[in-house]
Amino acid sequence: AENTLKRRNNVSQWKLAAAQLETLKEQKMERQKECIRDEGRLHRGLAHEANKHEEMRKDFRRRKKQFDEKLEFLNRTQDELMGDLESLSEKFKEVEEKLTNLSSQRMEAVQASVEIVEAEAQRVADYQEFVRFAAKHGNYVKNTQNMA
Repeated sequence: AENTLKRRNNVSQWKLAAAQLETLKEQKMERQKECIRDEGRLHRGLAHEANKHEEMRKDFRRRKKQFDEKLEFLNRTQDELMGDLESLSEKFKEVEEKLTNLSSQRMEAVQASVEIVEAEAQRVADYQEFVRFAAKHGNYVKNTQNMA
């Protein structure tokens, strides 16, 4: 009778251990599903940010080209006016006034160009910081997934 009681007790313990093991398996599978979902979100987020980054780079290059062309035009104009100033000393005052106005425009164009370059540099730095963070988070997700 005592032996039967021990066997029943052992069977009950085995059943309880089996149920606990099944619960742990289910929890592990749920954690793995969560990790897979997080990894998918991370990849989609990175792809979205990379596309956005590339579009902003294209826009930056387009705008920078416009300023470069304007600066090139202004530089050519300045050179022409300097030639006029040297060869036409009797029109000194008129040419000097045009040159002064041109210099102001050139200074504004250079300042605007510097500002968009600085803004782009900051945006690129922010994007790189995001990518580093995403990579670090991706490693945490993978480590969690491997531990699960």
